[in-house]
Parts: sequence; structure tokens; C-alpha cells
Amino acid sequence: MGRKIKREQMLSKYTSIISKLPFVGENGEHISFEGHYICPLCLKSFEIKQNEDNIGDILTIEDVPPKSLGGTPCLLTCRTCNSQCGHKIDIFLLREVQYFDEKNDFAKPKKAILLKNDIKLNATFCSVNGENIIDINKNNDPRKIIDFKKSFSGKNGSSKFSVKVKKCDYQRNVHRAKVAALKTAYLLAFAKLGYHYILNENLDNIRQQILHPEQAVYADEYV
Repeated sequence: MGRKIKREQMLSKYTSIISKLPFVGENGEHISFEGHYICPLCLKSFEIKQNEDNIGDILTIEDVPPKSLGGTPCLLTCRTCNSQCGHKIDIFLLREVQYFDEKNDFAKPKKAILLKNDIKLNATFCSVNGENIIDINKNNDPRKIIDFKKSFSGKNGSSKFSVKVKKCDYQRNVHRAKVAALKTAYLLAFAKLGYHYILNENLDNIRQQILHPEQAVYADEYV
């Protein structure tokens, strides 16, 4: 199923729900949001009919958790929220997962440098069942690879060489990674419980934290 069809199905589902909600204005008058979609993050409403020609540019499919972490299409958020969350918080959740994967999973290939005499080669290193496996990258200078192999044979050949495993060099931000995890939990709750849940004003601080990760709305131990 294409993402366009999924978007249309999501719009049909959620606009139907919104049309049945009892919105009341400051003067007690009933306000109709029929034909609108409300972004669950910023709570901005978008009229579908007025924007039907470019609705795909305004409302984007949100993968929960992020697609890079195995998420699936779940709901719609406005393009502004989707884009800002992507580079402000979601990327740091991915980096945090990658960091701990590389740090703790010895079977996962890691970037490494092979050193022998004056020869330096880019390689990957991993350990499987106690056996170290080294693979020389193809993007090395072919002449260096030949010299490296020759250094093991001949009169002055030696089997000794050193391996330097590169440390994880991800730009990490633990606070923003936690905020991204908070966003995932919030959106999953919305997908299950709908607008009756997220339109609760008690969740305003959560939305504020998600949309403004540079602020510490909550102490880290509560995020």
C-alpha cells in the first residue's frame, strides 16, 4: 500500500473522529472542526478541503518510532513538526541506540585501522564466538593492500600487526534522545486513545518539551 493511500485512510479516520468532538469557544458556543485534521504535536488544525491539492506537503506520515529504528506508519503530523523533530530529537535517539549497539555488541562490525610498519589501512573488526574477524575495506589504496600482504612473506616477513578500533564518534545528546523517546510514547498513546486523550491540557508540558527540546521543561530523570 502506497503512502498516499495510507495518508488518505488516516485523514478519513481522524477527521471523522474530530467531527464528533464537542469543541466549545470562550463564549460557550459550539465550534465545528468537521473536515479538519489537528496535528497531535502542535495542535494546529488544517482544513482538508482547502488544502487538498497539496495536503501531502502539509501533513506528513509519521513513523512511530522513527523509521530508522524500525517504526511503522502510524499517524499524521504537520510537516513543520515532523521536520523539526527529525533533526532536533529523533536523530539523537538513533545515535544513542547506535552508540550502545557498537559499544556492547562485539559481533557487530566496527571501524578499525590496521597498522604495520608504515602501512595504514581502513578495515572493519568484529569478534564472533571469541574469534576476531578483520576485513580490509575495498576503498583503500590498492597498492597499500598489496604491500600489506607482501609484508607477511619473504625474508623479512612478519605476521605481527596492530589493530586500532575506532571509538564511536557520534555527536550525542542524551537529553534530546530522551525527549525523542517521550515523543514516541506520546504519539503511540495518541494512536491508541485518540484526541480525547491528547487534547487534555495536562499534556501541554509534554508537548512543550517535545517541540522545544532545547529547554528543560522536565528534569532529565523524569524524561
